[in-house]
Amino acid sequence: MINAEMTFLVRQLDLTSQGLPIEIYVFSRDNKWSTYEDLQADIFDHLLAIALEFDLRIYQSPSSADLRTFAGRQPIKQPVRQNEWPRQEGGGAQHHRREAT
Repeated sequence: MINAEMTFLVRQLDLTSQGLPIEIYVFSRDNKWSTYEDLQADIFDHLLAIALEFDLRIYQSPSSADLRTFAGRQPIKQPVRQNEWPRQEGGGAQHHRREAT
């Protein structure tokens, strides 16, 4: 699935307070979007499965929904339709989007 005739790059980025990020830059042999997504999923599945063999831990910053769950509060429900956003609890700034007509 990876095109071996094109760039294949794995490198470490600058160290941050969250850890050492890596960048994976490869090309698929097929230009179909579904094939690209399958390849990306396979790469991440492999990285997640093998990380502990090298005493590595995968880190992802928590989202606001994660933080609400940790605090024992219900996460904000996701919008039902595109461009329809839920109201903030207790007032506060509201963000509205309108579709161009």
